[in-house]
Amino acid sequence: MVECALAAIDNGADLLAVHARTGETKAGMEPDLSGIRAVKDVAGAVPVLANGRMDTPERIGRAKDEGGADGYQSGRSAC
Repeated sequence: MVECALAAIDNGADLLAVHARTGETKAGMEPDLSGIRAVKDVAGAVPVLANGRMDTPERIGRAKDEGGADGYQSGRSAC
């Protein structure tokens, strides 16, 4: 994940969105914020958005506090 983020930044990305679940973690499971944190740690000034079950104020807060996310994307679970 970090390698992909760095490649995106090297090729001009102005913003990164990181999904908090992998193929092994299905919908309904709690988001794993470690990948968001890992990308945020190398992203420098490029903002990082959290995605993946950002459907409650508590999860959004955790994404910002624990994952270091600059913002979030909501999807189907928030509707």
